[in-house]
Amino acid sequence: MFGNLTTETEVDGSAGDSSGNEFGPYLQQAPLNPFTQGSTVAADNSGDWEYTAATGAIRAVLPAAKIAELNLSATDAVAAP
Repeated sequence: MFGNLTTETEVDGSAGDSSGNEFGPYLQQAPLNPFTQGSTVAADNSGDWEYTAATGAIRAVLPAAKIAELNLSATDAVAAP
């Protein structure tokens, strides 16, 4: 879960209960997407960033025209709805 990167966690990375959390947060907040000027994260392409929990991949969400203009690959960005 992306939220675990912005909160304190247990040694295994889980949120657990707050009394034993000793690690993190690893990020203060999601980074700003320089193309959308936002920092929302979603499991689909509805935010500024797309996070895939199964792989841990984070991709920028951009308009399709901007992806083509910058010649980005599918590992770098996903088209906005």
